[in-house]
Amino acid sequence: MTRKAAWCGLSFLFGTALFCVTGGSFIALAAAASSASVLAALLLKRYRLGIAAAGISLLCGLTAAKTYYMLHIDPALELSGRTVTVEGTVTDIKVLSGDRSMLTVDGKADGVSVKVLIYADGSCEPYEKVNVTAKLEALEDTPSFPSKSYRLPKGIYLSGNADEIEYSGECGNRLGRWLCGLRDYVSQCITAAMDKESAAFAQAILCGDRSELSDVTKTQFYRSGVGHLFAMSGTHLTVIAAFSNALLGLFIRRKRVRTVLLCVVVMMFTAFGGFSAPLVRAGIMSVLTFCSTLAGRRTDPLSSLGICAVIMCGIEPPIVLSASFVCSFAACFAIGSLAPPLTSLLKGRRFAFALIPMAETAVILTVSLPFSVYFFSEVSAAAPVSNLLIVPLCSGALMLCAAAMLFGGSILPAKLIFRLADLLIKAVLKLAEGFASLRFAAVGSRFAGAVIAAAAVMAAALYLAVRFGKARIFALGTAAAFVSLWAVSSIFAALDGRVRIHILSDGRTLCAVVSRGRECAVLDIGAKGSDTYNVQQDISRNGITRCRAAFVHGDLGASAYRTEIFPPAEQLITGGGYYSEPFDENASAELDGFTVTVTAEGYDITAAGGTVSLTKNKVYAPQGELGGDDLKACPEILLGADR
Repeated sequence: MTRKAAWCGLSFLFGTALFCVTGGSFIALAAAASSASVLAALLLKRYRLGIAAAGISLLCGLTAAKTYYMLHIDPALELSGRTVTVEGTVTDIKVLSGDRSMLTVDGKADGVSVKVLIYADGSCEPYEKVNVTAKLEALEDTPSFPSKSYRLPKGIYLSGNADEIEYSGECGNRLGRWLCGLRDYVSQCITAAMDKESAAFAQAILCGDRSELSDVTKTQFYRSGVGHLFAMSGTHLTVIAAFSNALLGLFIRRKRVRTVLLCVVVMMFTAFGGFSAPLVRAGIMSVLTFCSTLAGRRTDPLSSLGICAVIMCGIEPPIVLSASFVCSFAACFAIGSLAPPLTSLLKGRRFAFALIPMAETAVILTVSLPFSVYFFSEVSAAAPVSNLLIVPLCSGALMLCAAAMLFGGSILPAKLIFRLADLLIKAVLKLAEGFASLRFAAVGSRFAGAVIAAAAVMAAALYLAVRFGKARIFALGTAAAFVSLWAVSSIFAALDGRVRIHILSDGRTLCAVVSRGRECAVLDIGAKGSDTYNVQQDISRNGITRCRAAFVHGDLGASAYRTEIFPPAEQLITGGGYYSEPFDENASAELDGFTVTVTAEGYDITAAGGTVSLTKNKVYAPQGELGGDDLKACPEILLGADR
């Protein structure tokens, strides 16, 4: 069995994921894993040594996860429901409104090491020491936002509102504060030299700061298949390493010295990027590759990936629940193990410079599609082509931004270089918008079964292409899979004549996405455009390609449905008449398959199956009245029948 480090490392990863995902009994999982390993060794005697090593690694992964839960998560969760004082350091700050902030505090409470979310008033500096008294509660997933699933991989299990908070003014991590200051300085230089939209994108790819990106831009990039450019990862690190290597090569001829300096550059950029999971993965693998070069050993991406899995999952097992970690590992596994046999068939052919990247992207999609449809609300069908065009432009912009910062970021040569990067970024944004606007650009996760079937077809085509040495088999299989996927989703949407009403409520305000086929309308009763995140999730999940209108009681927040969702609302119909003719009580609008009528407290939706009345805190449907916790569960109401 070759590549033992790879298979042992990936077995360790699988064992960690098995425990973290299932949350089952450790003894039962360990017994099942041991039995499966013994059975496999008996059936495949030729590989029994490798199977034994992989089985032991799997058990080690299970043990590491169980130990982590016992030592860290379980003691922290025992604090849930209690009022405690947390002494620690502020590692992240997000300003909510006014002087209200959401702080991530890493410290101790009652002798237990914890990392908690604290909602507090006042302002503080990054990595400032604080003392917080708050009642802590365990994070939970809700229909509106999966808080637990999102925070748990980051080591955050509790949250609370600060009853008392004391800002000490002392710095708890000087290196962390210096890095924050450096990122802020780079962001300021970018903002001063570029247009607003380009600057927001440049800050995302160079500093990992996506706070200035509009939700529309994010959706366009995800829909066009290049959303990975926002997550600082191997792509960014490769570009920076290549740029640094070329620069060092001008002054240093000794390869060993350059390699050592490149290791330093990689570690510095990983820290500068905030130690995101994909960046840490890429950083570890890069350092392992450089060390192998120094030692005169042959490098193997899959073995490096296995070692990386042991390091990252051994330190923090819940990271296997992170979408960025899983997708990054899936992509690296595809490039390291599945893509080389296919790309070797394309070397030397005409247009190989374009065919090989497209083939690699398609192989990555083959592996990552099942994970993408699980973690995200839609998957892109345009990725093989969009990556070919957009990634080189983005890489060029990243190199130019790095070069500008070498000149200090604020002097004239730096500003000229930033302007060149601005031109490339504008092209990137236009291309992403163009790809996202295509009707077949993405498929909603509502069609998860069809997406997984398409991935299976692509996997079979990949096997046959390598088996018979004909790359066109994979090309035809991939094209057939995506055409069939889009056709199935389109036919299903065309035949589904029901009106789908998805309620989004926090108990005080209400938003509803009313859709039929691939078209929708948004109804806002008191939300004032504040729930566009969940509206976008519903639009993406159902494969909506046209938003006919947004109806808003009053005028406040209506513009959000034109600037913060994609596709944007074609009409803004408001009660105050600021964006349209006043849509007063008893006024009605005919849309595709349903009618929206204004009432004193909300809207009535009338379709073939009856009428649904919406108010801020009540919904009256043919099935009965909904309110309170029933509304907070974000129910979906269907009217009518299939066409």
